[in-house]
Amino acid sequence: MTSTTQPNESVNNVAGDALLQQQLTQHLENIAAGRAAFSTAKERHGVLCEQIASQEKAAQASEAEAQEARRKLRDALRECVGRPTKKLFELKADARAAYSLAEEYRSLSQDIAIERDRVEIAMHEAARDVREGRLFATRILADHLLEVGFSKLPIELLAGLKLQHDIQSSPIGKVHTFASNKDYVLANATHRLSAWFDASNDNFSHLLPAELTVPLDASGYGALTHLGLQKLKDRLEANERELMNHEPALAQG
Repeated sequence: MTSTTQPNESVNNVAGDALLQQQLTQHLENIAAGRAAFSTAKERHGVLCEQIASQEKAAQASEAEAQEARRKLRDALRECVGRPTKKLFELKADARAAYSLAEEYRSLSQDIAIERDRVEIAMHEAARDVREGRLFATRILADHLLEVGFSKLPIELLAGLKLQHDIQSSPIGKVHTFASNKDYVLANATHRLSAWFDASNDNFSHLLPAELTVPLDASGYGALTHLGLQKLKDRLEANERELMNHEPALAQG
């Protein structure tokens, strides 16, 4: 079943309601701010992920270089027969330098991963703000539209309900399975409304502000509970502490 309400008329009606706009404004602004924050964080998250991948690639290259230098060193050791040469010391220095560089790449990668995790939490928080803002705004708008709808019930519907009530009040037409005459009338109306509701495929998006209809590009984001988000924060703090405890050991080494 399709709606007989014209889109432009509905939007203008909602936009022209000062009280409704006052109730919705803060929520819509919060949604817009959440979208902007998510977009910024998502872009930063992508950059950090690329940096981590680059650091890992560089670390692997340095390790391969170190292994090659170590192989050459062992070959040279066999050739010198216990008589160290300048080439031996150079190869050993090359191997150490390459291994050390690989550690630096991975250490930097861990630092970047901490920042990436912070940004990912920010994405979850921004998506949550959008989700909650949409829920609050949709609830307000739903109540408003119900009030508007009930204030404009067609006279045919009201007359039909009244006539059914009159029939139910008659000894001849009465259905005795309901507690009261009004219960019967309302149950009958609810049954018909339920059938209409199930058959309708209209999402009535033309009645909603754009902020409530445009999806957030957030696969998997915004669905976390507050407890789930807190677990992410706790894990980040644990990783930060572990990294800080590991840094002095690297400096001493």
